[in-house]
Amino acid sequence: MKKTSTFLIGILSAQLLLAAAVYAQETLDLKTPVNAVIIDGDSKEWGDSLTYYNAEKNIHYTIANDKNNLYLVVKTNDLVQQNAILASGITFSIDTKGRKKSAFSVTFPVSGVEAINRPANTLEEKRLRADITKLRKIGIKGFKDVEENQINVENAFKIQTAINFDDNDYLVYEEAVPLELFHAAELIKNDWSFNIKLNAVTIHDAGGPVSMGHTIMTTTVLVKVPAGSGPPSTADIEAALRNSISRQSNIPRAAPQSDIEISKAIDFWGKFSLANN
Repeated sequence: MKKTSTFLIGILSAQLLLAAAVYAQETLDLKTPVNAVIIDGDSKEWGDSLTYYNAEKNIHYTIANDKNNLYLVVKTNDLVQQNAILASGITFSIDTKGRKKSAFSVTFPVSGVEAINRPANTLEEKRLRADITKLRKIGIKGFKDVEENQINVENAFKIQTAINFDDNDYLVYEEAVPLELFHAAELIKNDWSFNIKLNAVTIHDAGGPVSMGHTIMTTTVLVKVPAGSGPPSTADIEAALRNSISRQSNIPRAAPQSDIEISKAIDFWGKFSLANN
């Protein structure tokens, strides 16, 4: 009896330890970057591999903070993910009260016409596309200090974003958001929730000249007049109409404009606690 009791206690203890380990992984304990951070799409200051990995979504990422900024870094060599980021950007959402809610969000780059011409395949093409993102906009939501929905990469709010490719063909996405923009000094010690979203890629379809059509009735009229008498009279035309042949004609017209989704969004939620500085 005594051996059985000891064995059961051992199982319960192991279960409690396992539960504690799983719970501990639910909230990320952010670290302060060891090296000075430059938002340039180069991950050298973050090391060879990023801190966190979401296995379900296959996303490698780091979230960190110092006394001034909250940082996001995403790194991927997946071609589909790379083209999705170049075309429609990453949206990084934060809720300072720990809810599963997008209270603040930054999207870069905002989807643009120049991004959907064709996928980038070679490293040279990818770097060219990444460089063009500097001309794109940053989407902003929820920050009361920022009245615009979109701002330039160079902006007065010190929100920084950059995309580049390293020599190993990894896309590197970097972002820095000043902590003061959250106006949450009293919530610094609380758990914050976050969402990382690789946005869906859509193309704008204006329709084609033969994609849709509408049917109209047309009438064919043959009017006989004597040679050399000139155009037929009104009476001649009316008489011909009474003996006319009607037929249906399918006249092509353009299809209505629509957005076609060619790549689904990928996203996941999590929580973190800020590093003390």
